[in-house]
Amino acid sequence: MATKLFFRTDTPASAHLGTDNTRLDGTAVGWITGTFSTSAGSGVLSFTTNTVTGPTAGVDMTETAGGTTYEFISPPVSADVTISGTITANIWCAENNMSANVAINVMIQIIRANATGTRNSNTLVDIVKSTFATEMAVTTRAANNFTTGMTSGAYTSQTLNRGDRLRIRIFGDDAGTMASGFTFSVSTDGATGAADGDTFITFTENFSFESAPSGSQVFLTTTQAGISTAATLLDDFTGADESPLSEGGNWAQLDSGTNQLQRVSNAVAAASLGGTPASYYTVSDFGPNVEAYITISTVSGRNGIFLCIQQPGGTNQWDGYTFTIASGLQPVIGKVTNNVQTNLAVGSSFTVSAGDKVGASRRSDGLLNLWYLPSGGSTWVALCGAQDTTYSTGKIAVSSTATAARLDDLFCSSTSGTFPMQAWTSRGDGVQSVATSTVAGWTAPLGVVEWYTKQLTAFTLTGLAQANLRALESAIAANASLRCEVARVDSDGTNPTVWSTWCISPNNGRAGELNTSEAAETCNVSGDDLSVSNGQRLRIRVYLDDIPAAAMGASQTATFFYNGTSAAASGDSYITFAQTLTEFVGGGVDDKLLTVLQSVNRATVW
Repeated sequence: MATKLFFRTDTPASAHLGTDNTRLDGTAVGWITGTFSTSAGSGVLSFTTNTVTGPTAGVDMTETAGGTTYEFISPPVSADVTISGTITANIWCAENNMSANVAINVMIQIIRANATGTRNSNTLVDIVKSTFATEMAVTTRAANNFTTGMTSGAYTSQTLNRGDRLRIRIFGDDAGTMASGFTFSVSTDGATGAADGDTFITFTENFSFESAPSGSQVFLTTTQAGISTAATLLDDFTGADESPLSEGGNWAQLDSGTNQLQRVSNAVAAASLGGTPASYYTVSDFGPNVEAYITISTVSGRNGIFLCIQQPGGTNQWDGYTFTIASGLQPVIGKVTNNVQTNLAVGSSFTVSAGDKVGASRRSDGLLNLWYLPSGGSTWVALCGAQDTTYSTGKIAVSSTATAARLDDLFCSSTSGTFPMQAWTSRGDGVQSVATSTVAGWTAPLGVVEWYTKQLTAFTLTGLAQANLRALESAIAANASLRCEVARVDSDGTNPTVWSTWCISPNNGRAGELNTSEAAETCNVSGDDLSVSNGQRLRIRVYLDDIPAAAMGASQTATFFYNGTSAAASGDSYITFAQTLTEFVGGGVDDKLLTVLQSVNRATVW
């Protein structure tokens, strides 16, 4: 039994790629994303494309002559299927002049659901690029029905795994030799069979697509994930006053061209003003996973923690990441090269009080977060996030721009147990937001923040998971979209296996772009069967990405909202799975042993 899929431009796809994939002419551009559907459209729509001087590798169909290129992406398939039989195309098209010499063709690819290759992107696998060479009709569109160049082996048979999608493009090719200065048109979305717009692809194989999930609804909250490993005290700064801070050589001046810290009244502060006063811990390096936090016992100036410091001690030569807050001002994550900072993420301003804590984390894949814990609180909140892999390891430094400030009790860990937030079946207790600064695209996805479920009872993760993500961009110039990733991890949050990653649906009235006011975006995450063992967790990450049709714009921000209290309201971010997730409670010796072994930082125990 065959599968017939119609080209639909009246309905955007349920996901997009967020990348500037190369067109057949070799240029890398954005795309308008239509969908493949088992049902025909509601009325004929036509699209015009300029010809070029041939011979050509192909001219992708555009929205208008000289406009943005079209791609068509199917929903995720619901079972594995090998595409190996004959594929038939039925494309309604015409050229505006016999001298154009255009033949219509299609390019068929698989979009893999999991993240292989480039960070958090979806790999494209070719099935076939057709070689139909019959010149299309002139002026009046007609059906071009062909199997030429699309029998098994034209590229190679390929298996669609559950959760993968098909990507198909229509293009013009040489009928003889294409000539420039003309156009060809393609029509889609026709409601009547064997009439204009009845454009489709028929596969020999029978396959179907995933349906909406109806299992556990997991909310993204500020509740701590309960991962057992936590930071330990690195320095309590107890001792006689000293300026500069040394503690017998454990601390040294970060940059000889600026000031450093002093120890005063069993805490640290700027020794004097000028530059960015900071001192680094000389004893050891930390990374590629590292997190740290410090208490601001007296509020004054801008204070924070620096991670992955390289080349400390010289003049204007240190590199690394800065994580700083100041009362009434914006929190900032920065990247420093030769003592010059570039801001990676800027959050919303807030009030800092005595006893509050500021935290910083860097994950092995470059996810950076700035954290905040109010005095007397028990819940860390992510203020802003970024993604950068320039520096992976190095020293830790503490910084303060005020002699009146007091910083105390520096904690540090080489794992990830202090800050991780929980995704579980109850809503949060109050809206929180995390900001990410945009960059000039096209860009690899920019990390925002991550969540972990409770330890889970064994099950198989498969089908479709549908995320409801609340976010906004500061201006339409941001060209910002969202991506959601789901991974399986061990009980301590390590050893991630990415199940799937997809960008939000362009079917949001803004072609996949965020709104300038907070709105809910749908992200359909799908993948193949992935077994989850007793005690393992799911990790959910949200990323910032390019919109389908254009590169991200720099110097803007995108803000993600979570931990909301009410349905369909601010911060109501969650993900619905196809399965029912239940908490694992270990009852046997083997289960307990498994949990212990997974939490010893991957040490060898033989």
